[in-house]
Amino acid sequence: MKKIITIVFFFIVLLNEKATSQVGVSVDFNTFYTSLSPYGRWVTYPTYGQVWVYNTRGFRPYYDGGHWVYTDYGWTWVSDYEWGWAPFHYGRWVPTPDYGWVWVPGYEWAPAWVGWCDGDGYYGWAPLSPGLSVDVSFNEIPAERWCFVQHQYINSPSLRSHFIDNSRNVTIYKNVTVINNVQVNNNTRYVAGPRREDVEKVTHRPIQQNTISYAQRPGRTIARNNRVNIYRPDVKSANPVPNNNRTPNNNNKPVVPANHNAIRQQQRIQQQQVQQQSQQRQVQQQQAQQREVQQQQRQQQRQQKEVQQQLNQQRQAQQQQRQQQIQQRQVQQQQQAQQRQAQQQMRQQQVQQRQAQQQQRQQQMQQQQVRQQQQMQERQQPQQIRNEPRPEGRPDGGGGNERKRN
Repeated sequence: MKKIITIVFFFIVLLNEKATSQVGVSVDFNTFYTSLSPYGRWVTYPTYGQVWVYNTRGFRPYYDGGHWVYTDYGWTWVSDYEWGWAPFHYGRWVPTPDYGWVWVPGYEWAPAWVGWCDGDGYYGWAPLSPGLSVDVSFNEIPAERWCFVQHQYINSPSLRSHFIDNSRNVTIYKNVTVINNVQVNNNTRYVAGPRREDVEKVTHRPIQQNTISYAQRPGRTIARNNRVNIYRPDVKSANPVPNNNRTPNNNNKPVVPANHNAIRQQQRIQQQQVQQQSQQRQVQQQQAQQREVQQQQRQQQRQQKEVQQQLNQQRQAQQQQRQQQIQQRQVQQQQQAQQRQAQQQMRQQQVQQRQAQQQQRQQQMQQQQVRQQQQMQERQQPQQIRNEPRPEGRPDGGGGNERKRN
C-alpha cells in the first residue's frame, strides 16, 4: 500500500512539473500573428493598432462555438475552434462598426476575459473590452453585448441552444447584479464567475470541478475526464509598454510587435496567401458552378427522358384507346347487322303470318261460299219437289197407300 501511494505521489509531482514547464513556454506577437492568420485577417485599427478579425461574419465572442466548464481557475471558456486557445484567454474583444468584433492581443492568461452578472433566474456574461476593469460596475457594459442563459444551463455543452433571445437583454439586465468574484493568479486579476456553491444551490445538482492541464502545441481545447487540456504559453513582449488600457486595475496589456518590417512582410505574405486562397476559392466556386450546371443538365436530360416516356405512354394509351374504339365500333356494327337481320326476319315472319292469315281468310270465305251454296241448294230442293208433277189417281199428289197409312 505504501508503494502504491509513493508511485501515485511521484506521478502527481511529474504532472505538476510538466504543467509548470509548459506554462513557462515563451511566445510573442508573431506567434499570435502566425497562429491566427489562417482563420482571419490582421488589420490596423486607429485606437488599438494591430487587431485580428475572424473570417465568419456575425461572429460573437463567448457566444459561438464553445461552452463553460468549472475548473480550479473558475468558470473557463472551452472553445470548439482550433484557434480558441488565444483570443478567449489572452487580450480583449471589442465591437467595431467596420469589422464587427475584433480581438486586441494581450499577454496575460485568464480562464475568460468577461464580466459576469446574476439575477431573475439567469446568468449572464459579456466580453471585457480594452479599457474596462475586471471590477466592472452596473451599466458599464451595454445590454446588447450580454449573453444570458437560465441557471440550469450554465454548464451545458450545447450552450448555444439555450441562449435567451437578445431582444430580452434590456429587460433582464435591469434585474441583475454584477458578480465581482475577482481572483488573482500570477499577479493577474480576472473574474472567475459565479461561485461553485451558489450554482449548486440554484441548479440543485453538484458541479464537478475540472483540472486545467496544458497542451504542448496550439490547437482545440478539449474537456474530458474532469480535465481541460488547453495550450497556455507565457506570452512575452519584446517592448512591453505601460498599461494603456486607461484602467489601473486592468492587467491585460496589449502586445506591441517588436519588428514592424517583419510584420509588414508577414502581412504581405498573408495578403498573397489570402489572394491565392481567394483565387482557389473562385476556381472551386467555378468548378462547383460547372458541377451544378452539369447536374442541372443531367436533371434536364432525365426530365426530358421522363417527358418522352410519358409522351410514349400517352401515345400507347391513345393507340390502345383507338383500337378499343375500333373494336367497339366493329362490335356495334356487328350488333347493328344482327339487329337488322333479326328485324328482317321479323318482317318476313310478319309477312308470312299475314299471308297465312289471308289464306285462312280466303279459305274461310270459300267455306262460307260453299256453305251458302249448299244452303241455297237445300232451299231449292223442296221447291223442285213441289213443282214436280203428281201421279195420276192422286189428286192430292199422294198415293192411296199413304192415305191409308195416315
